[in-house]
Amino acid sequence: MFAGEIGGIHPADEGMAAGNAILYLHTAANRATARDCGHSVSSRGERLGEKAGTIDCRSLRIEELAQQAQTVARNVYGWDEVVDQYEALFVGC
Repeated sequence: MFAGEIGGIHPADEGMAAGNAILYLHTAANRATARDCGHSVSSRGERLGEKAGTIDCRSLRIEELAQQAQTVARNVYGWDEVVDQYEALFVGC
């Protein structure tokens, strides 16, 4: 099951916040959320195991993606940013 099928993209956000490079279904919404912090799976028919097997978990690239994911999660999806966006929305009314 993919994140978009269970009511949102928050599982990807949680994985990113935990400092993980993520594997996600290649859709516009998921690409926007992942922000290049993982690898996409082109379709439901593509085997996740095969995709995961092509990624060298020991590579520096995976570590870079994981660090990037955690930074994006904190700076874009963290509570401080969310509160700032809500405040800007309501102040602008």
